[in-house]
Amino acid sequence: VEESLSSSVFGDLHAMTHNIPNVWQSADHLCVVWCLQFVLVVNRFLHSIIDLDKKSNSKFIANKEIRLTKAYQFFMGGPSSGAEQLSTLTNNMIDEEDWIEDIRRNFQHKFDTGLPKTRVQMIRLDPNPLYKFLNVDVFNLDTKEWIFGCEANEMLSNMRYCSIAVSLSNSSQYLPDNGFSRQNAQINLHLLKVKNPRWTHVILKFPKTTQPFQFNIDINNMDDRAVQIHMPKWYNFGQNELAETQLDSTFYNLNIHGLSYKYQAVAIYVHVKSCRGESSSVVTKTSNSWSKGFEKFSSFYNKNHTVTFVYTPNDKPVEKNASVRVSLHLNPSCRYSISYSQSLSLMMSRIVQQFAPWLPAHCTAILFLSLKHQITVTTKEDHFKFGMFHLALSKSTPFFLITASRLFTKITLMFKIIPQPDLYNYSMMVSFLIHGVALAVLILMNTIIWIAIAFCGNFGHKVLLRFISLPIPPLSSALVTCIRKFPTAIGILLIGVALATCGGTALLCANLIYFILLSKMYEEYLEQFVFKTAKKISQRLFGKLKSADKPTSDDTAASTSLRNDSHVKKGHEMNNIQFHLPLFLLLILISIINFPCFILWAKAYRYP
Repeated sequence: VEESLSSSVFGDLHAMTHNIPNVWQSADHLCVVWCLQFVLVVNRFLHSIIDLDKKSNSKFIANKEIRLTKAYQFFMGGPSSGAEQLSTLTNNMIDEEDWIEDIRRNFQHKFDTGLPKTRVQMIRLDPNPLYKFLNVDVFNLDTKEWIFGCEANEMLSNMRYCSIAVSLSNSSQYLPDNGFSRQNAQINLHLLKVKNPRWTHVILKFPKTTQPFQFNIDINNMDDRAVQIHMPKWYNFGQNELAETQLDSTFYNLNIHGLSYKYQAVAIYVHVKSCRGESSSVVTKTSNSWSKGFEKFSSFYNKNHTVTFVYTPNDKPVEKNASVRVSLHLNPSCRYSISYSQSLSLMMSRIVQQFAPWLPAHCTAILFLSLKHQITVTTKEDHFKFGMFHLALSKSTPFFLITASRLFTKITLMFKIIPQPDLYNYSMMVSFLIHGVALAVLILMNTIIWIAIAFCGNFGHKVLLRFISLPIPPLSSALVTCIRKFPTAIGILLIGVALATCGGTALLCANLIYFILLSKMYEEYLEQFVFKTAKKISQRLFGKLKSADKPTSDDTAASTSLRNDSHVKKGHEMNNIQFHLPLFLLLILISIINFPCFILWAKAYRYP
């Protein structure tokens, strides 16, 4: 199900998540486990809003505020009523630990044989702008409680330490890994100091282990790692270079401005420039502020060129001035170059996914407009003449009107006196694109129908005769005549088919019968066309009548009247075809929409 379809304006609460723990590692089993956890959470929520009345009967709590609070607690990860601040305090065993403070801002440590002793890495809270933001990657660590904040004012054997620390584990998260578990923590050190003025350090506590272990620390000014991207114009699909990463850099934040619609898509390219004896790795995290719970991860290992496609599940609200954030978690031993471009393939696929239901409506509108244009071709002085359908398709589209109105809107915005126009829910480019596709589909369908009428009409007529053939030939021919001459008989037959089977079956039969009628009209038109052409050829071969045999004025008027009548009759069959083509296409559209009904009936049909 598309992400945006799970949201509703009638709901009090909407929760969405893309961050399913460990789903990137394997497969269907973990997805099933995640589904089980979701069902368990729903059950816990339902049981939490059950109350007992005076007769010990179970009923749901009537107070909506209490139910909404419980829903936030279970679905949104809100704090429970029993949570206490004292539970975040951790006592440190100083005698069994190594407390190490490193003044470097970017460094890595790798322990292939594990840690023989608990290691506590200390990071000073420094007001220097270069010590503003902390990014830590920890590999193959079993515990979730490994990052703390404290006031380190105690001393033991020239070692500075703190006996009590407050856990900051809510700042850590798991990232996709390549065989070893990977945890990441990002903390604004200056903001942490403002909230806790007495704290002096952030400490990273790594217990002893015999397994391989590694951690990467990157302290920097957050602005140096933030790259601003402005969404290209809809017609610009060129690749643009952004930046080259610094050595020992573990992350970059890309803020994409202008990615407002859910059909828009951007491709982020990360190319490996060089590595210091280690394989490259790139993990991307996509999120935005207006779609709560939307966090999408992508991981790439041992690849020199990676592409991450970025989009939003919901349109950005008009009142929000926010951007889409893409966090790049990189290997500090490698240098990368980052570039971006607008993704045409993903944008087209998302337009098809989200706006394909608009196509039948646009096709129907174009057919009605073309039908109106065909009817208005005839002037008042002439006899009724129906316009050509393929010409009506190209002349009945409102492209010019929409373009003119958009240009007029742009011009009026230049004058400050005129108020701002209402904003559109969707970009006009989508309407143009869907309308153009609908026009192309109708032109293609019209071409296919003409080819089918010319080459397959006789075959369809034989199939119909085979189905309605009766033992008595006169009755069979009479039935065919009724079908051709009396449309009411066809309607009664199709209603009976719909009652006996389903509406989709009746529509398919109606398409077949309509196609055969069109083919017979075209066959009669060809007969008249060949006859008239042969007559003209014979007149040119044998010459005209002698002047002595010219008719009188009365005879001339009579012959002129006959020629006019013959001209009307000549175009009669062609007028019929041009009139019935848009109606036939409307019938095809209705049949396509109802085709799933026919498939469902066919699958449920039980043969005797």
